[in-house]
Order: sequence, then C-alpha cells, then structure tokens
Amino acid sequence: MYVSLDIETTGLEPGKHSVIELGAVIDDFESPIDELPTFRCLIDNDTIVADSYALGMHADSGLLKELQDPEDDVKVLDPEIVGLAFKRWMIRHDVPNYSPDKTKEFRVVRPVAAGKNVASFDIPHLETFPDFTDHVKFHHRVLDPGSMYFDPEKEKVPPNLSTCLERAGFDDEIAHTGVEDSIDVIRLIRHAKGVDLS
Repeated sequence: MYVSLDIETTGLEPGKHSVIELGAVIDDFESPIDELPTFRCLIDNDTIVADSYALGMHADSGLLKELQDPEDDVKVLDPEIVGLAFKRWMIRHDVPNYSPDKTKEFRVVRPVAAGKNVASFDIPHLETFPDFTDHVKFHHRVLDPGSMYFDPEKEKVPPNLSTCLERAGFDDEIAHTGVEDSIDVIRLIRHAKGVDLS
C-alpha cells in the first residue's frame, strides 16, 4: 500500500510559493483504479506569492476559478489543518501509523508516498504547513515513476510525467490537478509492475 499524491502550487519554492491544492489516492495494487480512496482539498491561503507560469497553468486547468468560487462539495481547508485532515483520511483507510510516545492518543501516519518528483517537490512544500509533520511523517523511501521509465543509455535524467505516460502507451494529457495526476502515477506504477490497470 502506498499513497500517490500531487500538489498544485503557485511556484517552485517551498515556504515562498503557496500550495493551493492537495490530491491523493491510496493504491493497494488490487482494487480497480476507479474504486481507490481519494482525498482532495483546496487550500485557503490568506495571500499567495506566485509566478506567472504557475498562474497561467492553473488558469488553464480551471483551478484558479475553482479557488475563487468552490462548489459546495469541495473541501477548502486552512493550511493549519491540512495535516490533520490528511492524517484522518489515511487512518480511515488503514495507512500505517504509529505512536511516537507509545500512546494511542497521538498517532502519526507514516505513508510510503508516490508521485513525480514527490521527494524533492511535493513533500517539502507540504512540510511547510503549520503542524503538518505532527500528523504526517512520510517514509524516507518513495516511489517515483520517472525511474521506472528512465533510459540511462539515452538520457541524463529521468523523464517527466508526460514522457512516462507516452512510454507506457497512455495518450492522456497531464491534467495538472491533484487527484488526476495522482491517478496517472498509479497507472504508471501498475503498468511498470504488470499489475491490472482496470
């Protein structure tokens, strides 16, 4: 079991640019992909610092409009409670957790994370949220599909998500939304491991 996750941000620098969406999907390698548990929230930042490229991408995807006027069923959270909400969702779906002080009252979830650049991008951004690491401490080993579709004879660095999808035979465009990109990562991992994609 692992948690595929993807964030959408207003730029590349953790602590400077804002996380505006978190999407995650738990993969058990058995359930049909459309039946896997999903988590999605928009982040209600007081103010944001953004670069123009990120703003343009999120305008194209519709995420900025959704932040401005979210539907009633969309979870919108303050940064201070994202870690707690994410932890509670994972505990409900049996993601491994432990009690650092040996009490059941204080449980920290310790998921194996998956995602494109998850170790160098998503996790450092999430860990800037207040109290996030009091609730979620990612395992130090992660799954990145880039290494599964890397050709060291032709490339100096692992491929991006779009190239991974192309090499796996998927002709989808990148959605640039949390849950959809998390599902793409699951499809790539299952394809690379020969697991049923239904």
